[in-house]
Amino acid sequence: HDTDESFLKIINVDEEGMKEMKYGVSGTGDVGHVIASKLIDLGHEVMMGARSASSEKAQKWAEEHGSHAYYGTFEDAAKFGERVFNCTQGICLLYTSPSPRD
Repeated sequence: HDTDESFLKIINVDEEGMKEMKYGVSGTGDVGHVIASKLIDLGHEVMMGARSASSEKAQKWAEEHGSHAYYGTFEDAAKFGERVFNCTQGICLLYTSPSPRD
């Protein structure tokens, strides 16, 4: 399926196989859950970021996905990830720092 092949390119799978990486996923909605869960299934470490470090949705997701799943704020997820997926509504970006890697 073309979508699966495109996703594998995005998440760093090549002819040599998968390279384990750390990913940040900002957003606790359906899109964030699907992407974060697939990354975990593929053996990566993932931090789901939310507006609040005490997000019940992010905490529940991390508890359901084992030792490679973490949760925190949007900024925490951005600092954690070697690559970061923004799965938020645009307004949520106002809650993050302008440059989370600083």
